[in-house]
Amino acid sequence: VQKMKLSILTILVSMLSASAMANTFQNQSSVDYGTFDSAGGDVSAWTLNHKYYISPVDQNDSAPWAEAGFVSRASSVNGSFVRTTVDTSFGDFSGNAWGVGGEYMDSRHDFYASANLMMVNGSSANELSASAGFFVQKNWLVKADVFRVKDHDGDTYNDYGISTKALMSVMNGDFLVLNASWRQYDDTDSNGIELGADYYVRPYLSFGVEYSNDTDESESAYGVNSQYFVNSNLALRGSLTRVDLGGENETALQLGASYRF
Repeated sequence: VQKMKLSILTILVSMLSASAMANTFQNQSSVDYGTFDSAGGDVSAWTLNHKYYISPVDQNDSAPWAEAGFVSRASSVNGSFVRTTVDTSFGDFSGNAWGVGGEYMDSRHDFYASANLMMVNGSSANELSASAGFFVQKNWLVKADVFRVKDHDGDTYNDYGISTKALMSVMNGDFLVLNASWRQYDDTDSNGIELGADYYVRPYLSFGVEYSNDTDESESAYGVNSQYFVNSNLALRGSLTRVDLGGENETALQLGASYRF
């Protein structure tokens, strides 16, 4: 019996060690839960996502683990499912949405392209987005974005914008990732901006801040986030966002996990 216990322990240790040493992956499955309380009702959502990389992606300490696909310029396809529930004084409402998309980039050149489609069950509402861009430096991407939005009434709007993402090394081998985007909204003739910065104190641990603003709705949001890789396969993350709705301030919380294999 004692030998059997030792054998089982040896097998478990070997499995954990192999998982910790794994440095390539081709699939990533994620689950996220978000909740937001507002005057109109309490909103919660579950999001499931799976991304498949066309070629295996290398993951090592020379770059943030979370950005392995971006640094490797790995092309991918993805699918997502969102279940949203709204709890109001008039009752509970729920709905489902589906999404598919893809991203193309390659280490042999500097061109970039992506496309995504999100559809709402039982409704004609959907959003089709596409981007085309160029890596102006090794880990600095600049792109143009277009959006075709169809609302529940069947009205269609065309939005456009620009966005950028840059990854850079900073002191003592740490990393900094900066994101910025601007979008012009056709239906309200307004624009919005989103800014984000994530600081990696280790390749597997980051702390970030984010800010967004919509000029038409007089809404803004600012938040903090963090992500930690328990090992090379499993990552845990969370964010806390304060939303300014003009006359009211609300808080949104999101928790998630992803697994690579």
